[in-house]
This record gives sequence, C-alpha cells and structure tokens, in this order.
Amino acid sequence: MAYAVTNATTAGDIIYVVAGTHTVSTELGLAVGVSVTGDGVTSIINATATADWSTLFSLSSADGTNGNQSISNLLLEGGYIAEGNDKCWVAIWITGRSNVIINNCTIQNFYERGIIVNGINTDNPGTDDGFTHATGNEIHDNLIYNCARYNVGGGAGCINIGFQDGMLIYDNTIQQNERVNGANGWCIKYWNQGWLKGCKIYNNTLNKKVYHGDYPGDGGWDFNIELFNIQGLEIYGNTIEGAIDLNYNYKGSYGYAAWIHDNTIGRATQGTKVEGAIILEWRSENVIIEDNTIRNVTYGVSFNTRGQALNGDDRDNEPGGNTPGGYSYIDSCIIRNNLFYNLYNGAGTGNRFAIGVISEGIINLDPQVNYLRIFNNTIVADATDPISVGLDFTSQTNGDVDSLWVINNIFQGLSGAYIMGDATNTNISNCLLRYNDVYNCGNSNNPSFTAGNPSPYTNSSNVSVIPLFVGGVDYTLQSGSTLIDAGLDVGFPYEGAAPNIGYWEEAGSSPPATWGGFSIKRKIRF
Repeated sequence: MAYAVTNATTAGDIIYVVAGTHTVSTELGLAVGVSVTGDGVTSIINATATADWSTLFSLSSADGTNGNQSISNLLLEGGYIAEGNDKCWVAIWITGRSNVIINNCTIQNFYERGIIVNGINTDNPGTDDGFTHATGNEIHDNLIYNCARYNVGGGAGCINIGFQDGMLIYDNTIQQNERVNGANGWCIKYWNQGWLKGCKIYNNTLNKKVYHGDYPGDGGWDFNIELFNIQGLEIYGNTIEGAIDLNYNYKGSYGYAAWIHDNTIGRATQGTKVEGAIILEWRSENVIIEDNTIRNVTYGVSFNTRGQALNGDDRDNEPGGNTPGGYSYIDSCIIRNNLFYNLYNGAGTGNRFAIGVISEGIINLDPQVNYLRIFNNTIVADATDPISVGLDFTSQTNGDVDSLWVINNIFQGLSGAYIMGDATNTNISNCLLRYNDVYNCGNSNNPSFTAGNPSPYTNSSNVSVIPLFVGGVDYTLQSGSTLIDAGLDVGFPYEGAAPNIGYWEEAGSSPPATWGGFSIKRKIRF
C-alpha cells in the first residue's frame, strides 16, 4: 500500500486493493485525483500505527483544491478494542479538498475518529469570512462503527465535518455503542467549529449508545449528531437513536437555518435516564421541524438559550448578533405535524417536556422568542411514567415571547399542564391557543399561567375529548374520531372540510404551500 500511494500520483490513477489483509504501519498520503478501490469487505487494510493522531489515509492540500477522487469498496480496520491495545486514531483525514467521495466502505475500530472532512487548513478561526469552503464532498453507503471516543475534554465523531458547502452524508449505517459508558462519542460531529452551508444528512441509520448519566454532561451527552454554525442544513429520512444538537443556527441566504423532517428520532425501546430528541442551542432562525416521529425520550424539542451578553466560545460577532436576545434569539421557527409518543419522566436531572425554551447557565432567565408556530402535532406522554409539561415557557422571568401560536395539536396523558408559563413574569404576548385537544392532562386540561395570562391572549375552541387513536403505537385517528376535519386552517394543505387536529391527515393529494420562501407539502399518510 505504501508503495502504491507513493508511485500512483497522476490524477486519474486508481489503486486497486485485491482481496486479503494488507497491514499498514505508516500514513498513506493520497495524491490529488488518485482513487483507491477494492473488492469490498474482503479487501482489508489493517492500520497498526498507534501514535497520537496516527492516520491511515491522509488527503491534504491547500484550501480550494479539487480532489476529484474517491475511496471505495474497502474494509478499514483500526484495531481499537479497549484502552491499552494497539489502535490507530483516524481512518481518513481530508483537508482543503473538494469533490472527494467515500463510499461502500466498512470503517471500524479506530480510536479517535473515523472520517474527518476539513475544508480549510486554519484551525478555529472564529468566522468563515474570507475562507474558501470545500464543495462536492460526499460520504455514502458506508458502515462505520466504534470510531468515536469521548473523554473529559470532549467528544469525537465517527464522521467529522467543517467548512463544507453542499456536503452530502447519506445511506450510511453508523454505530457508536461498543465502548463502556462514558467513552462513546457521536455518530456525526462538527470539526473546526463547523461552518456548514447547504449540507444534507439523509437516509442514514445512526445509533448512539443509550445515555447513562445522571445529569447533562455526566460521562458524555445524549447527542448523536452535534453541529455548529449552520445555514441551510437539511436532515431527513434518518433513523436516529440519540439526539440532534445544533448550535448557532442562521439562515443566511437560505430559506431556513435547519429543516429537520421525516426522521424517526429516539430509542427503539424506552431507556431509564433523561434523553432528548432535538436541541437547538444559542441562536435559531427559521428552523423547521416537521413530519418526524419522536419516541421514547424525556424531551422532544428544546431551545437552549443563553444570556444576551454571552456569545459562545466558537463564534465571533456575526450579523444579527446585536438584536434582542443576542446570540440566543429564537426567530420564525415552526414545529408542525410531528408525532411525539412515550414521553417518559425517567431518572436524573434534565428537561421533561415535549417542546420547551430554557435559559441555560445564567440566572437572568431571559430567552427572546419571536414568531414561534406549533401546529398539528400529536403529543402523548408515557402511560406509566409520564412527563409533566407539554409546552414549557417557565424560563421567561426576564425574557420575551412575541407571537406564539399553538393550534391543532393533541396533548394526551401529561401529568401537568399542557402549556406552562413562568411563575414570576409571564412575558408572553400575542398568544393564540386554539383548536387543540387536551385530554387526560394535569391542571384540569387547562393552561398554567400563574403570573397572569399572556397579553394579548386568545384561548378558544379547544376541546378535551378522547382522540380515538387506532391503537398500540399507531396514533392515526379512527374514522369515528371527532378530531377529523375539526381543526383550523393555518395555511398548509389538508384534506376534507378542514384540517384534522393532530399530526395525521387522511389519504389524499393537494398542491404544496409556501413557507419561509420555499415549497412545503403536508405529508399525507396512507
């Protein structure tokens, strides 16, 4: 292998790895335009280097280089089984190159990280102004497992990405649950502060080990995906065990900062500790969360804000940073047509709500929220260990929520109020609670605003009836449900005389609507 990469240096060259085990003790520096391929899992490259940051394949060039190459149909073995045994740190490390494709590989047992795709050669610049992002990079149809560690200093990813435009990660199976509790990193994580534009993560199966900590950060986190500094990110069609954590979410020139849709998020079976599904940290502009199934978690969607004076360690001043709420401003987000079920209380410190806004790490409790829409979701608490709150706005002591619309949702089985405000200062204005079904919830199925109702405030046309779900984990509505055609038209497609209440709409077809500058269609389920 060392001979091959040293002598195959002309763009268009292909190194073919025959079946068998090929032991490599040095770093393989792959030239621009040179590809490597093999016979699949029978073409094994066994990396035996053990030094810190030892790497099997290195693809490093000046920023903006067109790599125009691929690594495919190989099994890459890093040798990590447990602390103390021989192990290679990184399988593939790409720096500065565009149009590199990693596909149809099995990448296993690397100590630190599986794949790093870094668009630039500068470390942690605090901004992407003046830097050339890499473009056209893809990771698809791979099996990657046991390639990400976690230690006290932080966590690594099986895939790590930074300074990428339009990167595609799809049709992979990624697993990180082989190591002892507290030693597993993420499936997908940012690198070099992230700075990602127009990237897509879709049709992957991502499995992070079930969380065992008693408080956030206790031996790691419940994150499966963690990304920083994003614009125009789309995450769809994935099955994700573990949470999505997105930080510094600006829409820039895109119609949205993040569009998270048509995923199954949460555990296949219920855990015992606090775990979540989607966390949006610091600023979040035009985030759309729709048509997801969120199951077996203690919290569904959490907006984790900070104080107005805090800008975070990984971001210099960006446009919009001085608006009310600073780097934690939540603006023009919509959460619609999602199914949340088996929301359980669990053990340990953490969030327990379907959707909530928290103020993290400060005493001022001043989240700033504008134009938050919560439409047509079905939220069902676990029957034996239910969470207490559906929508949690108890961190608003010194904050402000302007234009909160909660319409056409089902809330069932919560032990407390379906929506709860701050006990000291409500600080919510232009609040609409309409056409929701609140059934078998605490506080007599009523909102809880102990510091006074929002102003202006509309609380009308809500009901408390049995939804008549089909049953089991099928939360579609039986034909006799009074919630069919009982909702309010909020501007999205629907079937029948009016929208249904809840996430489900009966079979049919209708043209797409427009929201946030792009076409969007309500998912019709058959």
